[in-house]
Amino acid sequence: MPDDIEETKVENKEETHVHEALEAKPGIFWYVFQVGIVLHELAHYLGCLLVGAKVVKIVLLDKHGGLVAHNKVPPFESWIIALMPFLIGNLIAFFLFTDAIRAFNASNLIYFAIALWIGISTSLYAEPSDHDLKQAWQLANQIWSKSKAVEKVFIVALLPIVYLTLFVMELKKRVFPRPTGSLVWTVLSFLVAKAYVTGL
Repeated sequence: MPDDIEETKVENKEETHVHEALEAKPGIFWYVFQVGIVLHELAHYLGCLLVGAKVVKIVLLDKHGGLVAHNKVPPFESWIIALMPFLIGNLIAFFLFTDAIRAFNASNLIYFAIALWIGISTSLYAEPSDHDLKQAWQLANQIWSKSKAVEKVFIVALLPIVYLTLFVMELKKRVFPRPTGSLVWTVLSFLVAKAYVTGL
């Protein structure tokens, strides 16, 4: 269950960052929805490709989770890699939920079950860990403090979006701590997808 997960624990060892999705005591939820961990790590890997970070090691899934290790990169690039599971995971979940609803309406129950299963798995393991949020705040501050005057002109429009995103995630974490938060977030994602499909 995602309450035991450390979804993006970052450690600095010899200029290497390690992003881990670990579950201390794998239970029934881990076995049923572990495809979400695979997608979680693939999102980190995609983030590394986007920013040009060298991937040192990748484990998509083992008995306790998975990991992606990459070389040290500047704050903005590191911020992107750390939050890619949240950004990509929720986007994938949204489209899978919409497909699942349409499949159910069309009585395509097999595709409905598959899309719903992967959508729930992705949504459950897309939520950043406490460590993710703490690091993301620090990185956002570093991006601003270390940028040059000319660069500040261009990023001043981006940072409010960054801080708003972090604030929403922080608020959700405090109002709905794990595992409740993961389940509530997944249900809300499904309801948004349902409203989108029905045009409400």
